[in-house]
Amino acid sequence: MKRILIIYILILILCSCKYKVDKTDVFKVGDAIHRSFLKGDIEILKQVYQSNMKNVDETIKDEIKKIQSFYTNSTKVLKMDTSSIDYTHYLDLFYKRDTTFYRLRSIYMKDSLNNIFLDWISFDNLTKLCEIDQKEVFCPSWLLSINEFRWLIDDSKKSIRKGRVLIQNANYSAFDFDYLKFRVILRHEISPTSSEIFFNQTIEINKKIFKGDDVWVDIDDMNNYYTGFILNKNNISFHAELIEARPKPESEWCTTIEKLKSLQLNKLTNKKY
Repeated sequence: MKRILIIYILILILCSCKYKVDKTDVFKVGDAIHRSFLKGDIEILKQVYQSNMKNVDETIKDEIKKIQSFYTNSTKVLKMDTSSIDYTHYLDLFYKRDTTFYRLRSIYMKDSLNNIFLDWISFDNLTKLCEIDQKEVFCPSWLLSINEFRWLIDDSKKSIRKGRVLIQNANYSAFDFDYLKFRVILRHEISPTSSEIFFNQTIEINKKIFKGDDVWVDIDDMNNYYTGFILNKNNISFHAELIEARPKPESEWCTTIEKLKSLQLNKLTNKKY
C-alpha cells in the first residue's frame, strides 16, 4: 500500500511539473516553441500545434528536424515578432549564430475561445536568402507586361520600316521603373504547322515607366529591318519576354537582417556595465 502511495505521489508531482502553455498570448506561445526545441521536448510544441501534430505532412516533419539540428542548449532568441498579411498571421523567432541570421516562422490561427494554434512551421537561413536575392536580377513579370506590337512596312512590303511595343506597368504595382531589358521575337507564320523566327533581339531601354502607365516604346533595331518575305498582319506573330527591370527593390531578407543588426547594436549601446 505504501509503495502504491509513493507511486501516486510521484505521478502527481510529474503532472504538476508539466509545462503548460498560455495559448491566449501569442508571445507566450512563441516562448513555448523556443522552450520545446531548447529542451528537446516535442510535447510542448504539440500543445500549441493544430490537432496535437497528428497527421502533419513530411514537409513539416523535415522543417522540425532542421530546427532540432540547429538548436543547442545555449540557443537564444534574438527577437520575437508578429505580423499579418491579409488574413494570414505570422509568429517569427529570429536567431544569430556567428555571422548568420535565421528565422523560425509559424503560421497561427485562433479558435472560438481565442486559443492560438500553429498551422505551419518553417526554418530559413536569412543570410543565405539575402545573398541569393542580391545576385538575382529583378524580373517582375507579374507587374510588367509587353503584349502588343505595332509596325509599319516600306513600299516593297518586305521590310519593317518602324516597330514599337506597348509596355504596361500594372495599376496595382508599387514600383516605378527607369530601365528595362526584354527580348522580342517575331515569327514568320508560313503555314498553320510551320513558322520561322526572323527577328530575335534583346532590347534595353532607359525610360521612366510609372506605376499604372501604358508606354509605347520604339524598337530602334527594327528600323528598316529587311525580312525577305511579303509582310502582312496574318503572317507575323509576336512574343516578348521580360528579362530585367530596375531599380531593384530592397530584398525583404536583407532588410530584415539590417533591422536585426540595428537591434543588436542598440542592445550593446544601451547595455549597462
